[in-house]
Amino acid sequence: MADYKQVLKQYGQIGENPQARGYFGILATLTLLIVLLLLIFPAIRHVTQINKEITDAREVVAKLETKLEDLEQARINLEEVKADLPLLDEALPVGSDMPKHFVTIDSLSQKHKLKIFSVQFTDVPLSKPSIQESELETRNFVYSVTFEGAFPRFRSFLSDLEHLIRISNVGSINILKEEDTPLRLTVGVSSYFLGTSPVSPEDLGTPAGQADQQTSETQQQTPNEVNPGGLINE
Repeated sequence: MADYKQVLKQYGQIGENPQARGYFGILATLTLLIVLLLLIFPAIRHVTQINKEITDAREVVAKLETKLEDLEQARINLEEVKADLPLLDEALPVGSDMPKHFVTIDSLSQKHKLKIFSVQFTDVPLSKPSIQESELETRNFVYSVTFEGAFPRFRSFLSDLEHLIRISNVGSINILKEEDTPLRLTVGVSSYFLGTSPVSPEDLGTPAGQADQQTSETQQQTPNEVNPGGLINE
């Protein structure tokens, strides 16, 4: 009981002393502020996190809207060129498409009544690449065709060849007339296509000399109708 009265007496003295009462009020206020901060801080942090998530979500929505607009524009562009896609594929096919191209050359020669005496080509990939189009690059293969026939017909043939949809470049023209032989006209052409980069012997881990030896052996096994340079005689 004495302790209780002593405590009341001390608090009574604080209430009677203005300076002590002021210190007590300041201390009580600071204590209350600390308690309030401890109670409010988690809520403030939660609100801040929500605001950040809302801002990030708005940025994502804005980017998605931009992508949707780009996709819509791409769809419109595709619709505009959709009818021309077969022509684009014919002009610059994926893969060399060599057999089809030489069928066209043969048809042109028959149209202009020229006889194909020989065809020579090298390093022509016959298989169509089965990879993503982003990994393709523009390549070309070179070939030469020797015709027998009249020069005016050959000139008409060249005109039709240069007007083919397939992207090609006439690089050389040679004319040969020997005694007791028909006029022979040779045209060298580069034809372009989309393909993969050629694989070098170093990429395959094969020494260059060994690769040349293998190529030589392959050429020796070539039938008589086709010489090692790819010359086909009719």
